[in-house]
Amino acid sequence: MAVRYQKNFLGAYSVPKESEAQSLVQALYSFSSGVSDLGKGLGKKITEQTTAEAEKAARLDGLKSYQEGVDKGTIDKTKSNFWISVYDNIKGEMAGVEYNTKKNMAFNEWWADNVDYDDTDGSLFLKWSQDYDSKYLKAHNNQSSYFLKGMSGYFRAANSQLSSKYSKINAEKLKTKGTNNIISLVENHLNEDDPEMALGKINGIDTKNNLVRFVSKQEFNNAVVVGFQNKIAELTVVGDPNADFDKAEQLIDALLDFKRPTGSKYVTGATTEKLNDLKQKILTEKIKHETAMKNVSDNNEVNDWYKQEEKTLTLSLGWDPIKTDDTGAKERADLASDEFKKRAITWLRENRDLSLDEKKTYLMDLRMDIKNKYDGVESTSISIFNSQTKPYNIKRDLVDVQGGIAYLALVRGGTETFEPERVAKWVSIAKLNGYADKDGKINPTELLSFLMDYEAKIKAMGE
Repeated sequence: MAVRYQKNFLGAYSVPKESEAQSLVQALYSFSSGVSDLGKGLGKKITEQTTAEAEKAARLDGLKSYQEGVDKGTIDKTKSNFWISVYDNIKGEMAGVEYNTKKNMAFNEWWADNVDYDDTDGSLFLKWSQDYDSKYLKAHNNQSSYFLKGMSGYFRAANSQLSSKYSKINAEKLKTKGTNNIISLVENHLNEDDPEMALGKINGIDTKNNLVRFVSKQEFNNAVVVGFQNKIAELTVVGDPNADFDKAEQLIDALLDFKRPTGSKYVTGATTEKLNDLKQKILTEKIKHETAMKNVSDNNEVNDWYKQEEKTLTLSLGWDPIKTDDTGAKERADLASDEFKKRAITWLRENRDLSLDEKKTYLMDLRMDIKNKYDGVESTSISIFNSQTKPYNIKRDLVDVQGGIAYLALVRGGTETFEPERVAKWVSIAKLNGYADKDGKINPTELLSFLMDYEAKIKAMGE
């Protein structure tokens, strides 16, 4: 039974559970619950629909924000706050993505322009970042809180990533510059002082100042070793007249032996082994250097000797620029010098390993043979010598060649005595054309053979 109270009646009376009033109460309660559930369902559907419409508009309409759409008249300004919140939040996120891309590009340009600046405390980057953000936010200061909220997450993420990136690359740059500074200081000290004094000054470098403070102790030691290695490499160039292999050895010994007042060393472990290997290599290179320097000296002496022989050749052929203006003599001397140069260069290239005296002897003999070949010949009878196409570059009188043949025939027959000076010209020409033996000697029989071949060549040329 239910208890019921009635106006103007003091007290209460019971109502049966199945009474009409009770049924009405239950019916009204059921209706109220149904209406509530219906309202929730309709509200959820409307929210989802509004969200979808706002998202679609935000991603497709090409506007920067809700406010821009209202200002241009392309968006109804009566949109609900919920629609605006969804729309502008997405626009803010899109602006954040754009901000992230543009700031990274701007950072790359800024870094390229400021890479040489030593930003030891990060203040240069912080100022640039704040200035960039200030300008970017100023361009969006009329946007809604929904827009700014959508953009803020990208701001935080981009700045966090850029700060981390800058911190890493800037620290690496400062460490590299600090290391290079140490290497330069080491090299400068080694240029000015003996190794022991230089090491003392190097040990006094203040590691708390300048860029050196960005270098660890081990990196500092490595940089000192590199500075020594650079100087050693400079001193041990094989063939360089300024090389000093003895000093290079002194540098290695000094570096290996040096100890700080604390007892620590620049060189330990594997580096010690590497420097000992380098010392052995230097000893080997020193021998090569001494050989190379002797070759350089010999080559210089050969070059001077060549110039001397060439000058003697031109003078012996009658050309002296101070004493004569005979153009014929000059032309003959020039053509003779040209052949002397060509033959000398070829022979010296093919006989690099011969001794200095052997090279000098060859140049002297070549000069005398060239002189004998060109002596007394008119310049008009001479063409440019070429060992391949024109080894016989002088037009000889056939009668002159036949006279030499006749004389050598008499010598061979025993009716004449062999007199070398009578055939000196023909001996030189024979030697120049390969008829002599390996010692440059030629006997009368071989010389006669040459002249007979030469006679045949002259006849073939129609001379």
